[in-house]
Amino acid sequence: MTVATSSQSHGPFDNERDASAASSWARDGRPSGSMTTSNIKDLLDACGSAGVMVGSYDIEVIQWIGGFEPSTCAVIVGLIGRAHSAGWESARAFGEH
Repeated sequence: MTVATSSQSHGPFDNERDASAASSWARDGRPSGSMTTSNIKDLLDACGSAGVMVGSYDIEVIQWIGGFEPSTCAVIVGLIGRAHSAGWESARAFGEH
């Protein structure tokens, strides 16, 4: 069940098909041999957009997660993006930004 609405690329997602479609790998036409690279880029871009600093071990874990299906990575990317947006909304509600 969808709890909140957001952009398609950040979810929330109700099924694997929708999450997979949100991955850059799917949006780029599913090029062969680049799924892991696309997943890693999506994850690092999400962290960067959210202002999350990553360390060397963080990158190792992101590389490991990047080997999963694009739908799995899209969910994590979506969670990072939605958490960042929720933090900004909360800060605005309390007049902090």
